Amino acid sequence: MNLIEESLVGKYHILSIRIITFSSIMERYLSFFLVINKSALTAITWKDGNEKMKNIMLVCVAGMSTSLLVAKMQKVAKEQNIETDIFAISESEVDKIIQNKHVDVLLLGPQVRYLKGAFEVKYKEKNIPIEVINMTDYGMMNGANVLKQAIDLMR
Repeated sequence: MNLIEESLVGKYHILSIRIITFSSIMERYLSFFLVINKSALTAITWKDGNEKMKNIMLVCVAGMSTSLLVAKMQKVAKEQNIETDIFAISESEVDKIIQNKHVDVLLLGPQVRYLKGAFEVKYKEKNIPIEVINMTDYGMMNGANVLKQAIDLMR
């Protein structure tokens, strides 16, 4: 049984294709989301019905400037039906958070880009993708682009 849905949300055209496969053992649910901006494809994501929520951690000096970006990323994630926990912390809290919470991707604010090498070595065994947020996207607080960067790193 296939169900195709289309909707228009603001300036985004969202095409959601849901494929439901029934069997005597299990029901599996896959959702594919294509979010198309007027000029370009902004995100292609998929979510398996059994998949856990993704945790995206942003790090800056005090966690203040990234908290503005987090709000914009959360808004885009909600519009795109992407289940995420996006949060910002200061560089001094990284160890404590990673010890107590599963993190799927770690994004560094441009002002703490110098931490990337040390974090890659320190958290190598955790297999957490670590990247510096694009300076232009950070400065413009472009939540859509930074969310896309995080999703791309988790693939």
